[in-house]
Formats: sequence, structure tokens, C-alpha cells
Amino acid sequence: MRIQKANLNLGSHREILQNLIYAHPRGVLMVTSLLLLIFTQTTNSTHRPVVEWMPAALSVLSIILFLFGFQSKELPDDLRAFFTGPSRFFSITPTQSIYLLFSILFSVLAAMSNTLGGFQESIWLTIMIWLISIFLVFLGLWDPGGLTIPTRRTLLSAAVLGFTGFLVRFISVTTIPVALTGDEASMGLSALSFIEGVSNNIFAVGWFSFPSFFYFIESLSIRIFGNTTVALRFPSAIAGGLTVSCVYIIGRTLFNRQTGWLAAIFLIGFHFHIHFSRLGLNNIWDGLSIVIILGSFWYGWQKDRRIYFVIAGFWLGLAQYFYVSSKIVPVLIPAWAGLAFFWDREKFKKHIGNLAALFITAVVVVSPLAWFYIQNPSEFMAPIERVRLTPEWLASKAAENAITEWQVIADQVWIGLKAFAYEPLRAWYAPGTPLLRPAPAALFLIGLALLLVRSKDLRTWLVFLVLLGFGMVSGLSFDPPAAQRYVAVAPWLALVCGFAIAETTVRLKDLWPNLGRGLVVGSFLLAAYLAFDDARFYFFEYTPPTTEWTDNNAVAQHLADYLRTRPDIEEVYFLGMPRMGYYSIQSTNFLVPDVNGVDVNEDWGSPNNPEVKSNEPVFVLLPHKEEDLKAIMADYPGGDLLEARTPEGELIYWMYETTKTK
Repeated sequence: MRIQKANLNLGSHREILQNLIYAHPRGVLMVTSLLLLIFTQTTNSTHRPVVEWMPAALSVLSIILFLFGFQSKELPDDLRAFFTGPSRFFSITPTQSIYLLFSILFSVLAAMSNTLGGFQESIWLTIMIWLISIFLVFLGLWDPGGLTIPTRRTLLSAAVLGFTGFLVRFISVTTIPVALTGDEASMGLSALSFIEGVSNNIFAVGWFSFPSFFYFIESLSIRIFGNTTVALRFPSAIAGGLTVSCVYIIGRTLFNRQTGWLAAIFLIGFHFHIHFSRLGLNNIWDGLSIVIILGSFWYGWQKDRRIYFVIAGFWLGLAQYFYVSSKIVPVLIPAWAGLAFFWDREKFKKHIGNLAALFITAVVVVSPLAWFYIQNPSEFMAPIERVRLTPEWLASKAAENAITEWQVIADQVWIGLKAFAYEPLRAWYAPGTPLLRPAPAALFLIGLALLLVRSKDLRTWLVFLVLLGFGMVSGLSFDPPAAQRYVAVAPWLALVCGFAIAETTVRLKDLWPNLGRGLVVGSFLLAAYLAFDDARFYFFEYTPPTTEWTDNNAVAQHLADYLRTRPDIEEVYFLGMPRMGYYSIQSTNFLVPDVNGVDVNEDWGSPNNPEVKSNEPVFVLLPHKEEDLKAIMADYPGGDLLEARTPEGELIYWMYETTKTK
């Protein structure tokens, strides 16, 4: 086997990579085998519930591979042939084939070492093995061209756009949206479990069967900002701002520089994206992930650079640790590749190895979580089961409307697709409009038409498959178009709008060359106006009516805000059923964790109610509990009555603080 030697000069990262990639296979085989054996033995000593034969098998394999490297001047013919196959398929060195093999072995070990619970005694060992597997897969699939670093001007533009997007998403984040919702607070409580030492496994699931990696990220923010609304919403604002930067870069890559600018400017003020960038939920991270995945994928495809397929694979694996919508990407990429097979077969054949590299990298990254799901399939299916159309529902809906079940499905999908420009959103965000308001919707439709004119351009189908995929997924779930299921598609709507403006500008410049500069300036002003108008709509039209303090989330928010000013109150007896209980909205539990809430579910005086043990109890009653308030005041006379009211004077709740026992 002929090995190309590199100079042992460690003066730069490129030279370090060269030294690693062209190192002698025998030395690499010995080092990686020994490292795998050490970690296998360490993992086995923790007595985790792994597949019983796996540690022994990995140990034996490590020893055999070590001996091959140690005893032979050259690798045996069979072993050399084994590594030659991947070398030819991926166009990598034999040494890189060894790295690739061990990346898979380390990922298997990381998966097997993952316990099935939320707490893992040696979680840092599993994380270290996982990181080694990721490092090795990058090393094994690195191509000679390496990464292309954008120019300073491009990076500066991306940073300015992203920071502007972040500011729009972070300013007044504690009051817009007005109330910390129960779901945000529930995610915050899962994040707190990392701080309190109850959970530490980033490869498991937390509240609502969502992967706990997101809760770990939130726990870092909570360590900085404490149990606050800012702590939960700050990471989302960061993700939203980064998405703006990435849309600028992918717009340049997919179309041209002007499209990148226009799309990013519009996304800064896009009302829908602003809203979900201001919520402490995991949805917004899928939008960032999918832009990076498909942007890297397209750049690698166009420039014939394998490392960008590897980056796409890394983010594809990492995206599975966030919201459920990322699961559509492993379907979109093969579907797009199928079209490429028919329309650009030569290039498809050229990229077969790169496509394999993408999915191998994704598997390595997702392996610990995948193993958890294999052991707990119900946790994997739970987010899907909650929203899927059941056979019973389909049969009922078909009978109700005197149509077939297939017609019901078609109607649902059509509603899901209309959400882009025609059907008003609902559920988590109901602004009374579709995703795109009238002017952006018109540009979006023009952009779609311009893309369709290029029906055999693979860029067209990259965009169309994303739009069709998310429209259909939303339509095939309950209550379309539910806003929370479209968050990841928002950047692509901005790209289509930016493309429409840019392409129209180009055509107008052809017709009126003398107005070229003015038309370009006008295109930027148009994008800025659309962004400003959407932001104005969100902050000044949508938000004020939503400050409805009699909503359950807002009641919990107001109560929590008050209790944070009263550290002397340690226990509250809450009378709100059947409308709500103290812990039915977890905002109070997250924001004021030191206050104990006791639900009094039946009318005051019922023997089924919990015993009041406090000498000077504090009662909180919702407006429909007026008779209970009278009875409590009769039993505990002489107390102080506080009335929490909206700015319009509407009662939110009563708080009665007693000053003496009954």
C-alpha cells in the first residue's frame, strides 16, 4: 500500500489535517484500536444496560485490529483490500478509511453506553465517546479542498443582518407575547431538571417526549438569567437571528447575492418568524437546522465538495434532537436526489459517494438518541401520534360530509398548502392571516411562477419539495393549518419572496437600463418596507388584542409576577376549578418555584377539599368563585383583599390574605 507522507509541521490547521489524513495506516490503526478498547472497558465497568455481547465484541475487535497494526510491516492483503473499497468509493486515503470505520464503531459504543433514563451517572463519558465519533467521521470524510471561508464582507453582512434580526426578536421579550405559556414553562421545568441534578442525559427525552438536548440548552440560559421568561426565550431569539444570517448566505448560494439580501431583510420583520423566535419552544431550531442542511447540501452538490455533504449530515443528525418537523428532511433529500437522477444523471453518479457520506454522518451524530428510540419506540412516535389523523377520525369526518376518506385527506392537504397565502393560521399563533400577508403573498406567488418556468432547474425542486413537504405534513395532522408546524418553512417563504423581487428587478433593468441603480435601490426599499410593515403588524396590531389578562396563561403570568414581589408568601390555596388549577399552567411553578400551590377543587366547605394547615393562609380565587370568596372571608374575617384587574378594569383574580386564624 502506497502512503503519501506529509511534513510534520504543525503550523496551521490545514497542515495538522494533512498530517492526520496521510498518517501511516498502521499507526492510526494501533492508536484508534487502543482508544476504542480503553473506552469500551471504561463503559463496560459502569454496568450499564447495554446489549450484553457488545462490549465483549468491541473489545475483541479492538485487540485484533491493534495486533494487525502492531505486528505487520504492511497491513495484510485482506485487511488492505477491506480499506481499499471505502477509499475508492469515497475518494479518500486508506488512513481515512480507518477513521471512518472507527467513527462508526465509536458511535455504536456511544449508543450502547446510553442508558434509558433521564439520569446517567457517567454521562460525560458517553458525550466524550460521541464527540470522538463525530470528529473521526469528519476526519475520515474530509476532502482535499476543505472549507471555503466566505469573504469578510459576506461574514460582516451576515452578522449585521443576524444581529438586527436578534434585536427585533429579543426587545421586550418578557411582555411580547404577554404571558409565558404553560408549554414554555413545562419545557423550562425540564431544563431545570438539568440544573437540579434530576436529569443529565442529553440523549433521552423530557417533557412531552421531546428530545432533552433542547432542555439542556435552555438550562444554560437559566443558569445565566434565572427562573425568568427571558431565560426561556433568549435561546429562541438567538436561533431566530442566526436563521436570518443563514438565509442571507443560502440565498447567495442558491440564487444570487441580491436574493440573499432581500430574503434576509424580509425575514428580519416577518411577523410569523418573529413570533416563534420569541417563544421558549424548540420549533424555531428546526428552521435554522433545515436552512443549514439544505444550504450546505446544495453548495456541496454545485461545487463538488464532499465536506459540505458532511456538514449537511452533521446538522441532519443534530436536527433530530429538536422539534419533530426535522424528521421530514431524510425524506426530502432522497426525493430530490431521485429528480437529480433523471435530470442530471452524470452529476448524480458523481455524488453517490457524497450522498452516502451525508447519511453516514447523520447516523453517527444521531446514534445515541436513535438507540434510545429503538428501546422506547413509543417515545419516538408520541409527537406524531398526538397529531396524526386516526382511522376513526377519518371515518367520522367522511360520514359527516358524505365523502370518501381519501377526499377528507385531500381536503386536509389542500388546507395545509393554502396556509402559505390564503388560509388563516390557528392554534399557537392565530393572527387572522395566512403565513404571508397580502403583499408578501403576491410576491410569493410570483416567485413560485418564476421558479416553475425553470421546471427542470434542480433549485426549483429543492424549494418546492420543502414547501410541498411542510404543507402536506400539516394537512395530514389535526387542525390544519396549525401555525407551530410551519415554523421551519418560514425561511423558505422569505427566500421565494426575495427571489421574486430580485428576478423582477433584473428583468426591469433589461427593459430600462438607465434606471438600473434606482431599481436595485428600489428592490431593497421594497424588502425593507415589507419587513417593517410585517413587524408593525405583529407588534402594534396583533399583540395589543392578545394582552387578554383573563386568559388562563395570562392569569398564571400575572399571579407569578405578583408572587415574585412577595417572598414572604410560601403557600397559596387556589380556587379556580373547573377552569384551571394552580399547576395546570406551569408558569407559576417555573417562575415562582418556592411557592407551594394547593388546589381547592370543590366549593368551599366541602369535606373533599384539602385541609388548610397554614395559620395565616393566602387564597387566590378566579372571578367565578365569588360565593367561595364570601365563605372564606366569613371563616377568616379581618383579612386583606387584593383585586387584580386588567388595564380596562376587568377582574383577573382575587387574592385574600388572612391575618388571624378562624
